[in-house]
Amino acid sequence: MDKIEKLHLRIIDVTCATCIIPIRKKLMKTNGVKFVGSNYVTNFIFVEYDPKIISNTEIIQRIKDFGYDTIQIYREN
Repeated sequence: MDKIEKLHLRIIDVTCATCIIPIRKKLMKTNGVKFVGSNYVTNFIFVEYDPKIISNTEIIQRIKDFGYDTIQIYREN
């Protein structure tokens, strides 16, 4: 079985709960991402991914492509 890593991020400067929805949908369609969860109240994104296919840096860059910065809260490898 492939090793799955977990990444918990806080999205900075999100002005509404629905702003996270397109970010979550884009990440869910990303090759190597296995699961994306979110907490719209606290602006957190939780990502489980295969590090052989995509890196945590690439995941963060995809969020930046939407115009948001992130703070890494937790990473489990």
